[in-house]
Amino acid sequence: WYPTRCMTGYMKKFRIWNAAKTQDQIKALMNGDVTGTEAGLLCAWDFLKVPADPSNIPDKTGRFTAKIQGSHKWMPL
Repeated sequence: WYPTRCMTGYMKKFRIWNAAKTQDQIKALMNGDVTGTEAGLLCAWDFLKVPADPSNIPDKTGRFTAKIQGSHKWMPL
């Protein structure tokens, strides 16, 4: 936990894969959607709507949860 590390910007979708992606794969994936069952997908969150519980946001794979900390604001799509 590092309180001095933060992000400024917007995030709609967050994905972590177990291997590097090619430029073409990144282009195909960045505007697409995932179900959570894709090979090599470790975790995935969609921040497209306000979660019911911001302290317990399940990822699409069903393996992890996240919580939103610090200053934030939900932006309309």
